[in-house]
Amino acid sequence: MKVKLTRISSNHRNLRTDEVVGETEDLPEVGHLFIMTAPPLDPANAIRSIVTTPVRVCERIGDEFDFHTRNSHYRLRVLE
Repeated sequence: MKVKLTRISSNHRNLRTDEVVGETEDLPEVGHLFIMTAPPLDPANAIRSIVTTPVRVCERIGDEFDFHTRNSHYRLRVLE
């Protein structure tokens, strides 16, 4: 499914951008890594891969998910 990931806060800059639009097969779930792919930031790369630490807290609000990992707080919106 097509999604938009927004970084709300983080104690690192691993994501490199505050928002990423891409694809995921699984929505955030407590105890699991969140994984998505997106077009690369550097055109020399084939794909951008985002993998979080296990989700600690996740709340669904309509078509959005507000979730926390060990180091970050994100919002995920399902686009399609």
